[in-house]
Amino acid sequence: MSAKNIIKDLVRESQAAIGTLPLIARDVRLPKAEFKVLTVTGIRRCGKSSLLRMDMAAELAAGTARERMFFINLEDERLDAETATLTAIPEAYQELYPGIALDQVRMYLDEIQIMPRWEQFVVRMSEMEKAVVRISGSNSKLLSREIATTLRGRTLNTPLLPFSLAERLRLRGLVLDPYLPRERARLKAEVHDHLLWGGFPEVITLPRPDKRPQLDEYFNVLLFRDLIERHGILQPVVVKHFLKRMLASATKPVSVSKVDQMLRSAGIRTTKALLYDWLDHALDTHLLIRCDRFGASATERLTSTTRFFCTDNGLLTAVTGSFQDEWGKLLENATAVEAVRQGWGISYYKEKRECDLVLSANGRPMRRAGVLEHTGPRNTPTRTGGSRGSLRRLRRQGRHRGDLRGARGHQGGQTACAGGAVLGGGRGAEEIVAGTAPTGTRPRNGCRGDRAADTFGRLSS
Repeated sequence: MSAKNIIKDLVRESQAAIGTLPLIARDVRLPKAEFKVLTVTGIRRCGKSSLLRMDMAAELAAGTARERMFFINLEDERLDAETATLTAIPEAYQELYPGIALDQVRMYLDEIQIMPRWEQFVVRMSEMEKAVVRISGSNSKLLSREIATTLRGRTLNTPLLPFSLAERLRLRGLVLDPYLPRERARLKAEVHDHLLWGGFPEVITLPRPDKRPQLDEYFNVLLFRDLIERHGILQPVVVKHFLKRMLASATKPVSVSKVDQMLRSAGIRTTKALLYDWLDHALDTHLLIRCDRFGASATERLTSTTRFFCTDNGLLTAVTGSFQDEWGKLLENATAVEAVRQGWGISYYKEKRECDLVLSANGRPMRRAGVLEHTGPRNTPTRTGGSRGSLRRLRRQGRHRGDLRGARGHQGGQTACAGGAVLGGGRGAEEIVAGTAPTGTRPRNGCRGDRAADTFGRLSS
C-alpha cells in the first residue's frame, strides 16, 4: 500500500475517534494561539498523544468540523521515516477533501522528531499553507536552537510530565476527604503507591506485580530507540550501565568524573567526553532533570557536582532496585518533579549548611524548599532538608550579588517543607500523610508542620 493510502486511512481513523476516546483531563492545557506552532514535549508514555487528542475534542465541541482536523502518529510501523512521508500528508488529505484548503485545517502530528527535515515541513505548513500545526515529541530537540531559528519565534512549547497525584486520583475516579478516617486511609495508600511507582498513566492502572515489568519496558524502549538507535551509540551495554548509575545517584550531588571513576573501577572503559554526550542525550529524552548548585557560574557548573532527579519515581524503583525503602529520597525526587511541573526553576544550595531546593521564577530565586521525612515517633521528625542558616546565607548572597533579594520562605521567612508529607510507621513507612505535617511540629530547620509550604502536598489539592 502506498504512503498516501496509509495516510488516508490514518486520517479517517483519527477523525472517527475524535471525542470518543476515554481520556482523563490533565491540569495542563495547550495555549490558545492559532498562529503559533504548538509543541508538546515529554518523556515517552506520559500522555502527549492524549493531550493532543483532548485538544481535538475541545475543538470539535467548539464547532470545528471533524473533516478539518486529523491526527497522525508518525511512529506508525506502516510509515517510513523519510521526507517523502511528510510530503504525502497534505497531498493525501487534499485528495480526500479537495474542497477544503489547507489554511482551514488543523494538523496534529505525534512523535514528529523521527522524520528527517521535519522542521522545514512544519515551516511550510504553518507559514506558506497557513495550516494550524500541533506537534509532539519525546525529544527536547523540539526546543533546540535549530527549530527556534527555523520557525523564527512562531512556536510555543508545553512541557508534559507523568501524572501528578491529583491527576492520578482523577484517573482512578477518586474524590477523597483527608478528614474522614476511611478516606484518609485510602489517600495514604494512593500517596504510597504514587511515591513508589510514579505517575505513568498505564502503570497507575496495572496491578502491582505488573508495574515493574512495564516500567522496565519503558526504560528499555527509551534507551534503545531514543538513545542507542537515534544517536548511533556503539556501546549499548556501557550506556545502559551509565544511565542506571545516574538513576541510582538521583537526588545526590554527582559529577561525571566520579561516575567515570566508578565505571573504571568496575572494569568498564570509556571517556568522559562520551559520558557527557550520553548525559546530554538522557536530558534530551526527559529521563533526567538537572539541578545545578545555586550561585555556580557557568564554568563552575562544568566542574562542580550537580544533582539529577528522575522524571518519574517509578523508574527509580523499577530500574535501580535501590529506592524501594528510600522514602526520603523518593519524596525528595517527587518534590523536585512537582516543582518543575509548577513551572519553577530548581537549584540546590550547599556550603556549611544546605537547602534541598531553591525555587526560581524567571531566573530570580523566590523560595527555598526542604523535604521532611518522619520515621520516628509521631511528633519527632528525624530528617529534614534545608535550614534557617541556609536562608540567612542565601539572603546575604542576595544582598552581595543582587540576585536573591526576592528569596523567601513560607509565612515571612519560615523554611518551606516542600515535601509537605510525613512518612511514619518505621521502615515500612506504612503511614503517609500528603500535604501536611503533624500540627505544631517544629523540625530542626524551623518549619512548622501546620504552616508548611507543601510543594509536593499540592498534588493532592
